[in-house]
Amino acid sequence: MRIAMIASFWPYIFPSGSAIYAFELSKRLASLGYEVHFFASSGGLREFNFVSSNVHVHLLKTYGVLLKFNPVVYIVPKILEKKFDIVHTHSYLYFTTLETAILKNIKKYKFVLQFHGGLQYFAAGRRDMKVLIKEFFFDTIIGRYIVSRADKILSIAKSDIPLIKRKFGANAEWLPNAVDPERFSIRYNADDNTVAYIGKLEEWKGIRDLIEIFKSIYDLVKNVKFLIVGSGSLEKLVRKSRLPIKMYRHIPYNKIHDIYKEISILVLPSYMEGAPNVVLEALACGIPVVASKVGDIPEIIANGKNGFLVDPGDVKTFSRIICELLKDRELRLSISREAKNSIREKFSFDVIARKVDRIYRNL
Repeated sequence: MRIAMIASFWPYIFPSGSAIYAFELSKRLASLGYEVHFFASSGGLREFNFVSSNVHVHLLKTYGVLLKFNPVVYIVPKILEKKFDIVHTHSYLYFTTLETAILKNIKKYKFVLQFHGGLQYFAAGRRDMKVLIKEFFFDTIIGRYIVSRADKILSIAKSDIPLIKRKFGANAEWLPNAVDPERFSIRYNADDNTVAYIGKLEEWKGIRDLIEIFKSIYDLVKNVKFLIVGSGSLEKLVRKSRLPIKMYRHIPYNKIHDIYKEISILVLPSYMEGAPNVVLEALACGIPVVASKVGDIPEIIANGKNGFLVDPGDVKTFSRIICELLKDRELRLSISREAKNSIREKFSFDVIARKVDRIYRNL
């Protein structure tokens, strides 16, 4: 079969969870014998075409980026050019996904739509105009149209499946997020005291809470170090905190595993998530994760076994658990072992690719 895999950006330049997932899945499907064409934004006004890991990569001219995450790419000629058996898009929020839904009227391909979160918002009462527009305009009109055109709907978050049904009147199948355990098979350093956050520096990621968590830990634990990888609208707020935070604005996808070697504990205080890549990658490295009990994080983390779950906004509990981990080396090592085992058994890309193979053949 000839497959068109459509993502946002080329993950080696602009890493995002859904784009990484799409390309890693493309590589596994190519190894199973599929002819896979991966389409994404080049991030600029030039187009690039090449083959990587037996995947035909098409990085398209980009005319802008809406709301800092949605590339404006005209993919129509590329889809019309070849006869694709299946077009598999990642996230219903992208402009390219809308183009794919419209084109289905012309080209008779099977349209697979995969949700990557972004369906709900738990921001401690903060609901700005962009969120309201998304919920009451985009979701009810454009989102419903896109979902209605899909032949198969998938979701990386099991917790989003009832929401997809309620918002769009459609049934979805759970296809979990995944990671390459071999790529993140590093030796966990239990003798360091680095607490890290990796992700966007935005309100919905709980960045204000993150600053308070770091301040609390800094007052209680000697020799603690902090690391943040990411950028966003709250970056200045983080820098004004006057905490000893080592910051990286951007790490290429092919270098991110080196960052995990510096981390002792990962914290993710989000108010909204699907099934975040950073949690899977950290667990695959054997890094204890303390994360909000939102989205599909409870499907990945068994509280107290391979990581810890905390109610969003509960800064006090976040701080307490992280302090306990920093002071108890044996606890960290126990969590580390369980974390690695849980990822290899349930959330590897090889496992997910076999499930996608079955889905495609049924279509």
